[in-house]
Amino acid sequence: MSNGYRTLSQHLNDLKKENFSLKLRIYFLEERIQQKYEESSEDVYRTVSRMLLNEHEDMNRYLIDKWYIWMLSWTVSGVALEGPGAKSITTK
Repeated sequence: MSNGYRTLSQHLNDLKKENFSLKLRIYFLEERIQQKYEESSEDVYRTVSRMLLNEHEDMNRYLIDKWYIWMLSWTVSGVALEGPGAKSITTK
């Protein structure tokens, strides 16, 4: 009977050690997954930020081009205008 008890006790201790090892392994795997998630979300934020910056720059160029065309059309028609960075044009 004591031999059966020792075998059972040893088997129980082995299962406890295996359980602890598995819990530890799960913990480290979850940590690794969390790190990858944080890295990937940072990449997403960086990509979205770059896209917004590019869109802003494109819109800025578009507006400058439109303003320049507008200025030329008014200057050609003889109307005096002042704009950002432009010198005052006066006609008499």
